[in-house]
Amino acid sequence: MAEDENNEEIDREQKLAKKRTARAKLRSRLILGGIFGSVTCIVLGLFGYGIIYLSIPAEPSDAELEARLLATSQYKTEAVDDTDEFDEMNEGEFAEDGDGNLLAFNKPVHRYFAFPAPFISNLHNSRKMLTIELALSTLQSPLTADSFVEDLRKFEPILRDRILNFLITKEPDNLKTRQDREQLADEIRAEMNDALAIDEDSENKGITDVHILKFVVA
Repeated sequence: MAEDENNEEIDREQKLAKKRTARAKLRSRLILGGIFGSVTCIVLGLFGYGIIYLSIPAEPSDAELEARLLATSQYKTEAVDDTDEFDEMNEGEFAEDGDGNLLAFNKPVHRYFAFPAPFISNLHNSRKMLTIELALSTLQSPLTADSFVEDLRKFEPILRDRILNFLITKEPDNLKTRQDREQLADEIRAEMNDALAIDEDSENKGITDVHILKFVVA
């Protein structure tokens, strides 16, 4: 009898050991499955985020420049009714696509170019110096405007030299009021258009506005 009881005890212990081993294996599988599932979710999440991020349209490259121009109250936008604007356009400003729809391919648009570095110049008959930051704008058809801005980048050294030679002729007393600065901007526009061989009779509108982003006389 004692031997039978010992055998039954051994069998129970073996069964318990097998159960413990099975539970340990199951726990390990669950842990590994959880880790694998988490890694998979993270990878899929990053992949989805990348797709969404890449699909978001890029902001216009001139957004920061336009914001600065708005802050100086020198950039003006005109709200024009679309119907009236359509009526004012002539047929030369449109082309037809394959379905006969009109495309406004030649509608004038604004394009901007900001000099990456400020201009620092001595002033005439004075120990004071002028520090000024400038941005240029043109209003032309899209293709012409984009090409013109590229030309401005290529001719930047020539334009900087022309502007510096002009600024050194100015006196502090002529740079005090808002009207003085507006006149200065218009004179700079004329100087740069002249440097680019653009006059009032040219088909290319050239630089239509000069925006002063920073102006310090000290």
